[in-house]
Amino acid sequence: MRRHMYVRSVLGVMLVAVGLISLNPLFLLVGAAFLYSAFTIWKKDQDDRNGRGGEGRM
Repeated sequence: MRRHMYVRSVLGVMLVAVGLISLNPLFLLVGAAFLYSAFTIWKKDQDDRNGRGGEGRM
């Protein structure tokens, strides 16, 4: 899942940069969607890691 997060992050940053340079709101929206998607993947990965690490401990 990390690979998907990195690819979506890079694409999101690139699309936002293109949107800012060209002042095209469509690129800004698509870039924001990619960045939000990458954030949710990262957050789910963090929650899964923290949930598994706590098992077996008391």
